[in-house]
Amino acid sequence: MGQKKKIMIIDDDKNIRMTLNKTLSKDGYDVFMEKNGEDAFKKLQEEEIPVVLLDMKLPGKDGIEILKEINELDYATNVIMITGYGNVNSAIETMKLGAVDYLQKPFKPDEIKQLVNKVFNRRELADIDKDLDDVNKIISKAKLMINKRKFDAAIDLLTQIVRVTLILIGILLVLSNLGYNISALLTGLGVGGLAFALASQDLLRNFFSGIVLIFDKTFNKGQRVNYDGNEGFIEELRMRSTKMRTYDGRLLTIPNSKLSDNVVQNISEVPQAMFNIKLKLPYDASSKTIEKVKKILEDSILNDQNSDPNLCWIWYDGFDDYSQNINAIFYSTLTMDDWPDRVFYKDRVSTSVKKELEKHRIKLAYPTQTIEMKQ
Repeated sequence: MGQKKKIMIIDDDKNIRMTLNKTLSKDGYDVFMEKNGEDAFKKLQEEEIPVVLLDMKLPGKDGIEILKEINELDYATNVIMITGYGNVNSAIETMKLGAVDYLQKPFKPDEIKQLVNKVFNRRELADIDKDLDDVNKIISKAKLMINKRKFDAAIDLLTQIVRVTLILIGILLVLSNLGYNISALLTGLGVGGLAFALASQDLLRNFFSGIVLIFDKTFNKGQRVNYDGNEGFIEELRMRSTKMRTYDGRLLTIPNSKLSDNVVQNISEVPQAMFNIKLKLPYDASSKTIEKVKKILEDSILNDQNSDPNLCWIWYDGFDDYSQNINAIFYSTLTMDDWPDRVFYKDRVSTSVKKELEKHRIKLAYPTQTIEMKQ
């Protein structure tokens, strides 16, 4: 079993620290937590930790000061800044100071995992660029990556590369047996190489994009993805394109460069399904009624066996044009692949809320408009 990847969380908010710790620990990371920058920097000096999640606002030294100190360490540490709503511009500025990315509150568990995985993948690819100096090292590294992650897509792509190489060798052998001067032919390729390179730009771009998709762990064979509004399962990753089967049976052939350059949602990698319920109460609903509705929501959600009690937020969301709003965002232990179970889960929670509202004779608001006429 390989050594766990180390990551540090620096945030003075205990709830944020615990949420990040739970999410990343589940994903196999060795998590260190600190609530202020001074203690965190001492720990970073004692132990090499490659990735740090750093809050912008901290007691004592703020996140920017700590970022500057981390940049002076004897080893390379990738820093992801944590910022609140409205501080995105400041977070972007920190990237000019050396931060590799930022995470905006409030965030979802899958956003955390995807961002941290992306940063660690960048480090691995940087290490590969340093180490791979010849063909033998490339082959050895590719084998290691495939065995480590069991990439079916990587195996498919490498199989195609071997197949094309063997075909080219076979053609050269046949030409040699027919009496052609292979040396002269290969020399002539130097003259025609420019034309061939120009003609094959699209092929090469898609080929290298396929390699990027594999090493960036964008998706694997059999996983559910969403690309450009099309959702389905990955069937095959080829040298030039990827084949995706949609829910209605259509087979889409997508150039690898398109997948590499655009946003691809890997639905199968979402660790937990998120749900949202928004209730609208009339303006004459009292504070006592609002608290009662919040309690109904909390009980209906947390009493279900598929709810995650650590990931549930309910709050009074102020006034709308005709209503007072109460919002609930909560997660279940189900994944996005558990489609039938997710539907039944949402049905159970919603039905429970409806029954409790009727039991306590609490009415919901409906769109109304008052017109005042003066003579």
